[in-house]
Amino acid sequence: MRKIIVILVLFIFCCLNVFASNYYKKAKKFDLEGYYDNILQEDVYEVRYAGYIRQGLITAKSYCMLRSAEVCLESGYKTFDIIFNDSFMLSVDTVGVFFNIKCYKDDTGIYKASQIKENLYKEFGLNKNK
Repeated sequence: MRKIIVILVLFIFCCLNVFASNYYKKAKKFDLEGYYDNILQEDVYEVRYAGYIRQGLITAKSYCMLRSAEVCLESGYKTFDIIFNDSFMLSVDTVGVFFNIKCYKDDTGIYKASQIKENLYKEFGLNKNK
């Protein structure tokens, strides 16, 4: 009986991990779910993530942090700071997270983009080839 419970728990955990990772994607036009980013200044970006409330606010914030790290790295920066953040409800079942980040080419920023990306990819079981 104990083996069955352990197997069942592992199966549920794996399913939830795959289920959660499916939500990390670029938002399509008119789609409430996914990430969106936009450059505000040369080294300042806005990054948003919206997801269904069942994911939870912590997951939404983690995905927004992950996208912030990716934006930083894709733009040739090494570290970043969050200079503004907010959470909001988009609808009854959708939550959003909004960051403005300032990126740095050196170690000036609080967050090391490569480490954030590596840790969160591992935590959510995401494809590292992104």
